[in-house]
Amino acid sequence: MNAKLRENETLELKRSTSELKEAIRKTVGKTSEKTTPKTTPKTTPKTTPKTTPKTCEVLLMLIKQNPQITKEEIARELNITVDGVKYHIKKLRNKGIIFWNGPAKGGSWEILASGDNG
Repeated sequence: MNAKLRENETLELKRSTSELKEAIRKTVGKTSEKTTPKTTPKTTPKTTPKTTPKTCEVLLMLIKQNPQITKEEIARELNITVDGVKYHIKKLRNKGIIFWNGPAKGGSWEILASGDNG
């Protein structure tokens, strides 16, 4: 019985990991370094509301898979800056969706609610 449960948990983790990789693949790498400096001030107000919910969803999946994940690790996984991670974490904290439990080093993230992530 325990072996069957472990097998199901392993399959679920593999499925979650593949979904996470697919979400990251879809979210990351859509801008060109060549066009970013020219278009960012003009397009940021238009694109931020569209991309923020996706980024928050992926960020929550990363936290769910590894509650001790650091902001630097999240930034690497999402291919965004640490300041970008801080921005999304602040939005999620303000909505009461996540919080950091424990000391700065050695604590862990906790997901409190899974409502509207945008």
